[in-house]
Parts: sequence; C-alpha cells; structure tokens
Amino acid sequence: MTTKIDKLTPEQEARFPEFRERCISNGLGVGRADRARAEAGAALAYKAAGLPFPKQIYWFDSPLAGVKKAAELCDKTASDMYPLASRGNHESGWVSYHSFFLEACGLEICEPIRGLMNVTESAGWWWPLDEAVVMTERPTVIRRDAGHRLHSATGPAMEYADGFALYRWHGLEVPKEWILNPASLKAETALSWPNIEQRRAAAEILGWAKILDALKAKSIDKDSDPQIGELFVADLPDSPGQKFLRVRCGTGRDFCLPVAPHLMTALAANAWTFGFEKAGEIESYRNYEVRT
Repeated sequence: MTTKIDKLTPEQEARFPEFRERCISNGLGVGRADRARAEAGAALAYKAAGLPFPKQIYWFDSPLAGVKKAAELCDKTASDMYPLASRGNHESGWVSYHSFFLEACGLEICEPIRGLMNVTESAGWWWPLDEAVVMTERPTVIRRDAGHRLHSATGPAMEYADGFALYRWHGLEVPKEWILNPASLKAETALSWPNIEQRRAAAEILGWAKILDALKAKSIDKDSDPQIGELFVADLPDSPGQKFLRVRCGTGRDFCLPVAPHLMTALAANAWTFGFEKAGEIESYRNYEVRT
C-alpha cells in the first residue's frame, strides 16, 4: 500500500475511463441488490468505525419503506431519518473518487471506507443504526431525457419494486397525475400553479398551443410560410410580454415554443431558435432547407 502520492503515473491515468464508467453504471444501476456483498460491506464499515455490528439486518424494496423502518426503530419521524441515510449506489460519485485512489493507486488512507464502497456498489439507500442495519434495494426502473436528467412523459422516472416511484419532468418533480393522466391537466391549473418551475413544466406537458388559446394570445406577425410560423405575445403570470412562435415542422405537425421577447417577426424568431440573430443571417435563413 502507498502512504503518499505526488503524481499519477501514465498507467494510473489510463484507468480514469474505467472508473468513470463504473461510477456511472453503478449510480444508474437497477435490479436486485447483491445482499451478501452489501451486508459484508456494512459489517466492514462498522469495523472501520470501531463499532459492533448489529445482529439484526432489515431489507426493504425502497428508500421510503427503509426510512419508515429506521424511524420506527429510533422513535423518530421519517423526516428526521431521511438526512441520516447513506445513499448506497446514489453516492457513486464521491465514492468512485476514493475507489480510484484505493484500487488503482493503492493509497492506504482510503482503506477504511472499503466497506462503504462495497455497499455502494451492491445496494441502495441504507441506515447504519446502533441496534440494527436497515438496507434497501436499488430501483427497478430509471428513465432519463437526452440531457441525462430524470424524466418520463408516460410513467415514473424512477420506480422501486414495492411501487414507490418518482415522477420527474426533465429533472423537475411534478405531481404524478400530470404524467399519468395529462388529459386532466387544464390550462387554468398550469397558469396558476404556485411554483414557477412546475408551472413551466405543466405548460410544456399540456402544450404551449393550448396555453396560448387560454391566454387569448395576440398575433403580432404571421409569415406566409407555415414552416416559418406565426409570432404571438401573451402575458404569463410570471412573465408579461412573453413571445411564442407557432410553427409547422417538416412532419406536418404544429407546435409552439417560447422565444426571446425582443423578437418582432416570425422569421426572426424562427432564425433565433437556430442561433441566427444578425440581420443578414435572418434574411438568408429563409432559404435554408432545414428549419425548426
């Protein structure tokens, strides 16, 4: 084992991708836990902390069930116990840093957290208590958008075996009814929802076209080409004078998208969505074969 590192060797640096991929794969891991490895890792973590390992180990299918049991055992509320959790595979980010220095570099100062590493790579959230250990399974499903944020337009973005689920719209928590029954979402709800970010998400789920109809948005410029579109202005509760472009895409579908408030024509708004803002660029943009 090494006690000190001044500089990484080329061989050690070459292993960066290996640990990066391992971290990502583990953090997004789904499926049943390796319970034997997780329990052995927990025992090693207690030993490193100089604490006796409890005789009782409880397993649950989700963090929600786990935190309830931890609260019961400690005579506290779930809110009290939530921040005391060790988040298992969801702590892969910082744990992988130490894994690299322990496994690739042999840095002995990282040895005491080997047990924690083993739990992180084999189970979900867990609570190391005095008289018991509460451990949980990993999710059964994780869904993300192109930006790698938790997201699903049709169901849970993250789901566990016991039915506990998280509903997210491009990373933002939203009421599950908006996802499971979007037809129940009304423009009035989207426009009056108290949380501004969720209000935006509701408008996206419902569709800006319906929002514009509900707001009685005013048309300020309509291009002869439907693929250039029509520019509207409307007063949102949190954004007066917001501009929107209603446009027809190449597949023949009409949709709306918010654009910058300084834009005055549909052509300028459409060009803006592709990053063209100079006068000369906008005029030539009409001749582009591929547009919004």
